[in-house]
Amino acid sequence: MGLQAAGALPFWGCQVLPMSSVNGYACVNCADEALAKRHLDPRKSPVELQSQARAQHERLVPALGVNAPLASAATGSRLNLYA
Repeated sequence: MGLQAAGALPFWGCQVLPMSSVNGYACVNCADEALAKRHLDPRKSPVELQSQARAQHERLVPALGVNAPLASAATGSRLNLYA
């Protein structure tokens, strides 16, 4: 099992997996590429990804049930239902 022709498989029979890079993340399949396109690390477990997404969502979305008027809005102004 000496030298083999160029392009042939190594003598142990393993194939080299094709890899691509999306947004700086190394991807080996289309599922990894889909995560990388959303700027999520495909090497993290689904539990870590879910906790990361939940933390980001809680930062961006205000708490439900908070119904305070805007500080810049004039109190007692009319509501235009036709707008």
